[in-house]
Amino acid sequence: MHLAVDGWELAKSPGGVLAWRACELAERLTALDPALRLSWLGPTPLATDLPIGEVEAVDGGRGPWARLAYEQRRLPAAAERLGADLLLGLEGSAPLRAGLPVVIEQTAWPASPGGVAERLRRAAAAAGALGAAGRYRWQDLASVDLGPPAESLLAPFVGPGFRPTAAGDDRSIRQRHGLIDGYVLALEPDRTDLELLLSAWTWVEASVGDAHPLVIAGLDAQLAGHAGHWSEALDLVDSLRLVPTPAWDELPALLRGAAAVIHPGPSANGQELRWAMACGIPIAGVDSAVAAAVVGQAGYLVAEADSRALGAACLTLLVEQREVGQDLRQKGLLRAMAFHDEAAPSAYLAYLRQVGKT
Repeated sequence: MHLAVDGWELAKSPGGVLAWRACELAERLTALDPALRLSWLGPTPLATDLPIGEVEAVDGGRGPWARLAYEQRRLPAAAERLGADLLLGLEGSAPLRAGLPVVIEQTAWPASPGGVAERLRRAAAAAGALGAAGRYRWQDLASVDLGPPAESLLAPFVGPGFRPTAAGDDRSIRQRHGLIDGYVLALEPDRTDLELLLSAWTWVEASVGDAHPLVIAGLDAQLAGHAGHWSEALDLVDSLRLVPTPAWDELPALLRGAAAVIHPGPSANGQELRWAMACGIPIAGVDSAVAAAVVGQAGYLVAEADSRALGAACLTLLVEQREVGQDLRQKGLLRAMAFHDEAAPSAYLAYLRQVGKT
């Protein structure tokens, strides 16, 4: 089977959550089928470190319509030219017409007005354009009937490296990034979430900032600059550490060195929350439909955009580690047992084969 994957967002953020998920997906699927051929398609240049498969540069064009032109014309044309059996989109956006089957991961339910799912529904109703496409959804999100295309509920999974037991090179990986165990970890917040995160950290830093610094991993150069500027304004420089682009195989070690994970905003599909739970790390986060569905009672979730409450939740996990943190750790590990079920990636691959008819 030849699988083409939309890499637009990977080019935009080569060292963040989506890139890590792409590596995880590639590793799990090729472990099941070593003959699987993967082609990563993205705008020139697709500057991301993907360990498996080949990279194919696709001219993304210029100007305000570049994203649309890439998605609707250049991407499916490139997938067809390569002879792919299937085009996979990881961010819930896909061409409305293509000469090959399309599968998109659609996770934000219900769709917001004007969102991708709503746009696809309107287009499908108007032109019947998505008859050959499928939509893959995580099993632990609410079911919403959007009509065509066909939908499939599949269980989520995480890579085998995400376990609470330390690996032999864990400490050396953290030392290479200048980290001492016991920090609070945040994974690739966007600009809005970064502001909320640093504001929340002001409520934590005064009490435990010396013992538990804030580590932010996966920021691009622009956001790292913003983080530095805002941390100076908030007098947080001494308790802030940035790890701009950790490699995929370093992520479990970074998680296992954390005392807690702080999650300041919504998530595309909650995979970073699953990684944290699978490594036995308690989570303080902002409540959302995805976070609530993924974490359940295994996290300390607070009202949206309340920096004081988020800071208090994080501080509680650090100060009351035995009473609160350990309880959430055990609940998270129990919940994460299902993420290591080998049937889940097998079902994912079987679904792709079914849609791609290979």
